[in-house]
Amino acid sequence: MVLARRHGNLPVLVIADAFPEALEDHLGRILYLGSAFPERPVRSRDFRFVTISSTLDVERYVQLESRREDGGGFALVFIDHHHRLDNLARQINAALTIAGPEALFLFDDSVPPRVGMAGPEPTEDWWVGEVWMLSHILRPAADHYFCMTADLQPTGLTAASGFAALDHDEIAPTYAVLVEVNSDEQLRELLPLVEVGQMFAKADVQLGGLSAAATIQLDPGNETTTPISRRPICDSMPWIKHPPEFYTDLSTTGHNMSLLRHGVIQAAAKAIDTFTDTYQLGFNGLIKDGWYFNHWMNCSVATLRNIGASYGEYANRATGIVLSNDVPVIPRERLATARPLDEAVMFGTPDEPDNWGMWLLIGLPSLFEFLENRRNYTKFMISMPQSWQGKMLEAAGLDFDDLIRQDRNEVYLCRQISMVRKSYRDMFITEDERLGFEKLRHRLLGGEPAGGAKRIFIARITRSRRSGNYRALLNEDELIAALEPLGFTVVEPDLLPFRDQVAAFAGADIVVGLGGAGMFNVIFCKPTAKIVTIESTTGFIDAHTNIFASLGLTYGVILGEEDATDPRPDQRRWTLNVPAAITEIRQFLD
Repeated sequence: MVLARRHGNLPVLVIADAFPEALEDHLGRILYLGSAFPERPVRSRDFRFVTISSTLDVERYVQLESRREDGGGFALVFIDHHHRLDNLARQINAALTIAGPEALFLFDDSVPPRVGMAGPEPTEDWWVGEVWMLSHILRPAADHYFCMTADLQPTGLTAASGFAALDHDEIAPTYAVLVEVNSDEQLRELLPLVEVGQMFAKADVQLGGLSAAATIQLDPGNETTTPISRRPICDSMPWIKHPPEFYTDLSTTGHNMSLLRHGVIQAAAKAIDTFTDTYQLGFNGLIKDGWYFNHWMNCSVATLRNIGASYGEYANRATGIVLSNDVPVIPRERLATARPLDEAVMFGTPDEPDNWGMWLLIGLPSLFEFLENRRNYTKFMISMPQSWQGKMLEAAGLDFDDLIRQDRNEVYLCRQISMVRKSYRDMFITEDERLGFEKLRHRLLGGEPAGGAKRIFIARITRSRRSGNYRALLNEDELIAALEPLGFTVVEPDLLPFRDQVAAFAGADIVVGLGGAGMFNVIFCKPTAKIVTIESTTGFIDAHTNIFASLGLTYGVILGEEDATDPRPDQRRWTLNVPAAITEIRQFLD
């Protein structure tokens, strides 16, 4: 069923004893009339199963389906249920009443290997019945009619479209001739086979036309393609990224340190972009007239293809974007159910909607914009399923009466929606963001100097134990024990309320930590604080150090070593040469 994968947005009707494995990854609407619920998970966003045991059950349920306001319109129909022609004809006629006018029908078991498998009743252990007769019985009812049968292993497949309903009296003479076939030679002569590739090419063209009608092609948009009201915050500009005080590679294999950039670097531009009559869907996607936008102005076709290729995974389920012939599309039916928002909305959900660090760098600046320019907005919209997210927003001053809780799986049609956008994602902290973080720190802690520990170690040990070594420093307990004599207090941000996290970083003179979202809290550090980030790889090192450098903080970098036996493609468990790391940290403290 490669056809279903290539046209993953189309609605499918299945009438079969067993659910086809090839449809398990199909994202479009599926109605399955069958004997048992699928054994394995089905990724469809709209999957319905109805138990049937007879052709009469099929006919009765199809009548109910035809009365549903959102029923019918199936573009692909797969039938592999009853193999007697009289029952098969009734099932075909029932399916035609809820199929689209150009629907493609696929019939399994249409090439019996032997005549003993091809009669009205089983005469061998393996029976495929009278499905093969369809190529002689179906009659055209539309200009696009075709019927092709290919010897697809093990027992063939017929693809057909544009045929008329089957009339018992009309097909009876042909059936009377075909049922008399009694030899393998006669059977082979009556099977009008085509090449498998020829049949699939014809079927693919048929479904391609349906996909185009049922979907909207998406392309990355910009201010030249779409009317955008843009309020610039800062232009793209060169800045001098000061190098780390030290960087030490403690791995045995060596890291590519060229990924740690410094010197003159171009910072991303930042603006508040406002769209009208625009769809919002997924984590941070906007669709306007077939153009796609998110927080990053350099969004590309590759970005959309990556989302569409996810086939039901985390990001894909939320957006509904699929690939049709490698082209990113959105099903029209997904947009047709959009919830209207007649508000002037400021949108704040980050592209990593449950990542603490991106909430600090995207969610909070979006809220700052909302609070400081209330005349422009009536509501602040953000996805916040985690309890810590609501507490962060409340601490930052959001009145929940002004909140729209975004449901990531819902589509919204917004009269007006605004979004913080940057030309690309570089983790550079802009001047307006730095001032916003200072105001928030003052709001939470007041004007008095923050107390607490002066030397803190940002740990992940509890999280690592809970997450099964995901990005875990395996000898973190050894590192903690070695830091304690140097006066370091262990801080696990995950275990602290938001205010306490702000206080811990605001009061620290020295912050040593494992690279990750917890270390993004350095945005609340005083300008004289010194930072040491301990990273497992160089994958995020440039972005992390951009935060430190754009804040003017003095920083150093230590690199450990990933466990090459960890099967994860990234975020692997890792180790650190603790004595060597402590030597570097001692020198940094002096």
